[in-house]
Amino acid sequence: MHRLIALAILLPTAAAAAPTRYLVDAAQSTVDVRLFKDGVASGLAHDHAMRARDVKGEVVFDPTAANALSMKIVVAAASIEADPPEARKAYGLEPLDDDDRQEIAEHMRADDQLAVRKYPLIVFESTAIRRLTDSDYRVEGKLTLHGVTRAVRLDAKVTITPERFDGRGTLRLKQSDFGITPYSAALGAVKNKDGVQLVLHLVAAAGK
Repeated sequence: MHRLIALAILLPTAAAAAPTRYLVDAAQSTVDVRLFKDGVASGLAHDHAMRARDVKGEVVFDPTAANALSMKIVVAAASIEADPPEARKAYGLEPLDDDDRQEIAEHMRADDQLAVRKYPLIVFESTAIRRLTDSDYRVEGKLTLHGVTRAVRLDAKVTITPERFDGRGTLRLKQSDFGITPYSAALGAVKNKDGVQLVLHLVAAAGK
């Protein structure tokens, strides 16, 4: 009888401590790409704030182990929108007119840039995550972009409850590391810097 009572007490505890799988909510999450102008005529150009609309993924967290956190994020490259007003406003940039945005989108998706038809997915998958403080994590992983996979690292602010995961971080990378030549025009007088920022705000709800 005593063993049965002990088992009844332990089983709910074990179930509560099981790893939780959170599914990314694309409507609440943002994955932004920030590009920065360069060149002798950069005054005629713009910094850019691109925003992905099709974001999927999951986060798995084990509350019994400080570093037992993993994630995989998948972005449809063709869903990245060029300079939507809300993204530009978020980074203090002036809005662009629709014609400019359309031209920028065509350049961004072209075969000599993201090549979205050949490389439809951008994928990040964690390989190691270390908890630094209650809310600070160092995330190491693999980023696949433009058909090239590279090891990357970012620091993130994370809040986790049994129902919700909320994480924010900025990943800095070079386009050339992934086989992309930064956009250039007018013999290089107007161009984008090689370095870009991938700004993540991931919101995920506990799955069933």
